[in-house]
Amino acid sequence: MYDLYGNQIGIATDDGHGNKQLTVPNWDCVTSDYVIRVENSNMTSDSGEGSYRIKITETKNRDTSSSNVQHSQEIANADNSEEKNAIKQKYEKTYQSEIDKLHQMQFEALPEDEKYSGTDSVEELLNKMKKGEQLSVSEMAYVKIFANLSDYERAEKSNYIKNDFYAEIEKNSK
Repeated sequence: MYDLYGNQIGIATDDGHGNKQLTVPNWDCVTSDYVIRVENSNMTSDSGEGSYRIKITETKNRDTSSSNVQHSQEIANADNSEEKNAIKQKYEKTYQSEIDKLHQMQFEALPEDEKYSGTDSVEELLNKMKKGEQLSVSEMAYVKIFANLSDYERAEKSNYIKNDFYAEIEKNSK
């Protein structure tokens, strides 16, 4: 799950019954728009083949002291859009801090063999993808946690064009 800005804010986990469960963080007080990216078993973007079901269940957070509730109350009490924007900016630093903590927690939760220990930055790994290089499992896990969604999808599409699309064109032209 990604926020409006392309930050990964959640990863679905197995609920033990063959389903995946995804929780929207209660600290998200900057946006209420999300993107759910569905991947197939190869960990690539779903091509649209086959079927899946997404069921959304809302549960109420009883913690009324959370920054989300406080933020919502401040927005509701704001008199104009300038004041609302100022309130959003006030919470963005906390929001980014929470995203950073979440990403680190997700990285730490990876199995040891999937934890990236290299020296390339996320940007360098994305550039490798764009050039058609195949990333290792640990590099992909790292990129999926820390990369912005639009940057990741651009790199993924470039990789597909270089590795699959051109090969298919070449094969069909013979």
